[in-house]
Amino acid sequence: MSEAQPSHTSPGSWSQADVARLVDQERSQIAHDLHDDLIPLLFACRAKAEVLAAKFSTNTSNSCDQESVDSLNQMAIWLNDAMQWSRRLLGSIHTVDFLIRTWVEVAQDQVSEICRNVELEWQLHLDTVRLSDDLATVAFRVCIESIRNSVRHGKAKRIVIASCVSEGWHSITISDDGVGFDPEAVSGDHFGLLIMRSRAELVGGKLVVHSSPGNPTSVELQLPRRDDSNSR
Repeated sequence: MSEAQPSHTSPGSWSQADVARLVDQERSQIAHDLHDDLIPLLFACRAKAEVLAAKFSTNTSNSCDQESVDSLNQMAIWLNDAMQWSRRLLGSIHTVDFLIRTWVEVAQDQVSEICRNVELEWQLHLDTVRLSDDLATVAFRVCIESIRNSVRHGKAKRIVIASCVSEGWHSITISDDGVGFDPEAVSGDHFGLLIMRSRAELVGGKLVVHSSPGNPTSVELQLPRRDDSNSR
């Protein structure tokens, strides 16, 4: 049976289920391509550059000058960095299993490289750490995307991920000290906010973004509380 496809071509008319399904399909395909095609090519290129650099550096015929050897070594370093970034990207987009580790532990690993020069603070209520798989997946994806946006687009230097629990709801807020943006001015072909909102709504939650140009940004994710027996 073929995969269900959205019944409309306009992104604004897709249902939340359509969007989430397409996102998961795309993530799986990208992860497959990274693992099977891109990473092996980067590995082969790095190995070749290292072999050539070693060969030329020991060649007494002076057929290759030191500048060329240095360039090959630099290429090997860049290719190694590309491999490491590809592996991290593979981990961030692959389907996540929260049987062994919580969504918070996985998220902290995923953002460690992104936030190398950013102060990151986690202030999460214990009940919010232990969520059922569907809620954990939404919390994980929204946190990763929000933190990535804060660093890359908002130029944030400090990000706080905090949560509180009220009757019927988990509230997770990702706040930064970045340059902000106008949420109403984001064009319809930018799927980041649409996807985050759609994921929240699929599990009965909602997502609210507070920001403006030149000011901090906060992304608030509200998820429904459920019987503790359904969480881990």
